[in-house]
Amino acid sequence: MTKEIRKAYLLGAERSVRLLATEEVARRWDKESVLPGMTVGGLAGHLARSILQVEWFLDGKTVGTEPVSPVRYYARLVGTSLPDSALNVGVRARSEETAAVGPAAVAEQARTAWQRLAQRLDQEPADRRVAILHRPGEEMLLDGYLQTRCVEMAVH
Repeated sequence: MTKEIRKAYLLGAERSVRLLATEEVARRWDKESVLPGMTVGGLAGHLARSILQVEWFLDGKTVGTEPVSPVRYYARLVGTSLPDSALNVGVRARSEETAAVGPAAVAEQARTAWQRLAQRLDQEPADRRVAILHRPGEEMLLDGYLQTRCVEMAVH
C-alpha cells in the first residue's frame, strides 16, 4: 500500500505543480477565487503548501508519540464551516503568506519540492513518522499524512 499511496500523492503533486505554473493562475493571482475571502494567489498558496509542507514535516523532529490517523486528524478540526473560525482565518493567513512571493516563485517552489519528494519518498520506510508542526508533539505516519495531502489537493 505504501507504494500506491506515495505514487498517488506524487501524481497529485505533479498535477498541482502544472496548475500552479499556468498563465491563467498568474494572471488572476490578486483576484477573488471561488472561495470567499481568498484570492486566487491565496488558494494557489494553499495548494502549494500540500507539497511544501510534506518536506517541512519530514524535516521536523519526531518524539515517538502514538501516531494520529488521517481520520482523527480531520475529525478534530473545529470550525471548518465557519469562514471566521480560528482555523479558517489561520489557513487563509498561511496561504496568503505563501502566495506573497508571487505566482512564479510559488510555482517554482512547489516544482522543486515535488522533484525532491519524488526522490526522497522512495527512500522513506513504511513506518516513517512525520511531525505535525502546527500541532506540536503530534505525529502521523508518513503515508497517512500523504493521504491527507491528497484530500487537500483534490478539494482545492
